Amino acid sequence: MDIRNLVEQSQGVIYHELGHLIGYILADKNPVTTLGNVAKFEVGIKINRVLPKTTLYHFENSSEEWDRVFENTKNYERTLAWFIEVVSGCTMQSLFENCDFNDCFGYEPKIGSVDYANICAIQGILSFEFTFDLIYSLQEEIKNLFIKYDLLEKLKPVVSNVKEYIINSSDHQVYLEEQELSQLIDTVDNLLEFPFVGEYFNIIKKNSNNLNPAS
Repeated sequence: MDIRNLVEQSQGVIYHELGHLIGYILADKNPVTTLGNVAKFEVGIKINRVLPKTTLYHFENSSEEWDRVFENTKNYERTLAWFIEVVSGCTMQSLFENCDFNDCFGYEPKIGSVDYANICAIQGILSFEFTFDLIYSLQEEIKNLFIKYDLLEKLKPVVSNVKEYIINSSDHQVYLEEQELSQLIDTVDNLLEFPFVGEYFNIIKKNSNNLNPAS
């Protein structure tokens, strides 16, 4: 299979990583929910990931790290913003591929296995009561928001540019940092209408109010 056909068949992965990027962009619109700056955006044949500069909810297996993450989860609204960022990758991909969210999100070899594992890892050290029902409820709400504001259609020019970048690069891989990453973030941010952002924060506020401290 030639590279163009391969990229065309894999463009759901581009939507996936843009979904994560949107999660970071949205969270960054409020100092209470911000997840920090994005360090790298990588997508292509080999590597697909969005890396933050600050790791608030990822941790090494030590008591000090558990304590740090536990303290971070006391900010309910930011933690919910992180949950939304995590599920937005598979949400965007499943919308594009017209498949069920759980076809992407779950154990290996599913594409969203790392996303799923990140939430599994943190569930035992959250500062509030938690079940996966919360994750699936947030995912359904953010999916409906993506549909309402037609994000798939709005992202088409961005996806097209990323596909051409992958096809024409020597290793068929996009690595964006610094200025190039900033330009991509600005482009995507401009697609997010003010009412969309408002509804996103309404989702976070509503769900935050419904959380109870862990016993």
